[in-house]
Amino acid sequence: MFFAVWSTSGTRPLAGSAMLGISALAFVFSILNWGFKENSKLSDIAKNPFLLGGGILVLLGIIQVLNPHTIAYDADGYLHARSIEYIKWLPSGIKADAEVYGSAKAVAELLAAYFFASALFFHSKNAKFCKFLLKFFALNIAAMSIFAIAQKILNAQAVYFLFSTDSQFYGPYYYSNATCAAIFLGLCATAASFCLDFDTAKSFKKKTLSFLWIFPAIPQTAAIFISTSVGGKMSVLIFSALLILFAIFVFLKKRMGNAKTLSAIFAIIIISAFPTFNAAKNSYESLSPTKKASVIGRAELAYVAKDVFLKAPIFGSGADSFGYSASKVETKKTFGNLFLNSAHNSILNYACEYGIAGIAAIFAVFFLWAKRLFARRKILQTANFICLMGLIVSTFHSMFDIFLQIPSTMVFYALIMTLSASILKGAKDEA
Repeated sequence: MFFAVWSTSGTRPLAGSAMLGISALAFVFSILNWGFKENSKLSDIAKNPFLLGGGILVLLGIIQVLNPHTIAYDADGYLHARSIEYIKWLPSGIKADAEVYGSAKAVAELLAAYFFASALFFHSKNAKFCKFLLKFFALNIAAMSIFAIAQKILNAQAVYFLFSTDSQFYGPYYYSNATCAAIFLGLCATAASFCLDFDTAKSFKKKTLSFLWIFPAIPQTAAIFISTSVGGKMSVLIFSALLILFAIFVFLKKRMGNAKTLSAIFAIIIISAFPTFNAAKNSYESLSPTKKASVIGRAELAYVAKDVFLKAPIFGSGADSFGYSASKVETKKTFGNLFLNSAHNSILNYACEYGIAGIAAIFAVFFLWAKRLFARRKILQTANFICLMGLIVSTFHSMFDIFLQIPSTMVFYALIMTLSASILKGAKDEA
């Protein structure tokens, strides 16, 4: 996890290879650890939401790599693509070298997150381990946020102030959108850590000490709001609103009961909807022309994504192939025939690149996770619900940015997803 925070997001060959190796080792040792336990059950594998659904998605990607429909290569400073023969009834993808985006690179990045997530879920019954991971992640992201702020102040557009590059670094990551998506998940972990310490503290002194979590939350929030990421800022605002509603629900539930409390919450949402809409409208009007064009462009990309999806609806056009596929559809009307590297929407991107089969595999992951969450509903802490709210907001953000194709944020998303359904405090009836 430490490496995922500081490894330039794992999108470059060197950092990505190291992340894949570390995740693979974690997976192997977790399987061995599970296998040698006396109380190990095959049902533990069936209950692991990442193992089956994620495995199907990875297998689909591997077949795409072995059955490419296009060769991509860089020549004379330009990206070229040439069609080749392939087995048409099988999933297919893009063949490219390590420096050019291709299916092999994308599947390797997916594998890193798959190994991490699958290994992590085997330990979700270990309260001490999950509690440690929650806090370790929160503090690492706080440190990374401080680094990002310092980099912004010094205007140092180079990773760790050492290697010059054309990419726009913000912290150790390429591009502020990905950085802010990661920092937001760290902020969720910080809020969950506070709730966990506050809820489990038995003395006034320990409850007071739990407020120390405000210190890592300050640089995390500041790093998001001084960035250029509109999505990151919106995520924090929506998450804050959900936290307030959750606090009101907990306060009123003890005094009014579930039915009246839910009615009150619904009334609050209705009353606040109009000022919220006006605030959002005013915020949009205050955006620069470039930002407004970006917002409109992302909406228009949905139409391009629809055409790309319909070209190969069952198995998709191949991992990391959206740019090549989009260049073949009519983009001149809206984008001037530019190379579109993504749909800027993780859901649409996965649908285009992995098809209905891939979306079904992802649905299986979420179905098994939701089933696990429901089974443990009686022993979940406030911290679990904070993680769940952060996950919902992050999913919403992913509909406007494509950070869930980045190894580091895939890892962090899987972490928060697992922790939302994990045992964070010892319980007798562990589901």
